[in-house]
Amino acid sequence: MNSELPLYDSHILITTNSNYTDIFHKKTIFKTLSDEHFLKLLFLQKIKIKSNNFTRTYIYLDDLELNDFNLNPKLLNIAKYSSENFGIFFKNIDLIEKNKTKIINYSKFIDNYKKK
Repeated sequence: MNSELPLYDSHILITTNSNYTDIFHKKTIFKTLSDEHFLKLLFLQKIKIKSNNFTRTYIYLDDLELNDFNLNPKLLNIAKYSSENFGIFFKNIDLIEKNKTKIINYSKFIDNYKKK
């Protein structure tokens, strides 16, 4: 793990509109959650946990529910009932205000440390 970079929790938005582009970085806003995307997040979190990086991934759902994404039934079950074991937390859009500072700091982190 590169100790020169600060560690931030990830904040991802899944939405069908663009109300939160002033808070979330454009690279962290998605319209859907597919099996492939969720599997990538699970594997990434497992790798992070194995390397003693316990940062979390928060996924904010804007007027959506996990059932809206047509996930594989096994993945949907993991998302609903055990994703927190992997450091993945699904949050209602109402919690954005509570975590606004953390979300904005994460967006700034992406801008500051992206590969050019």
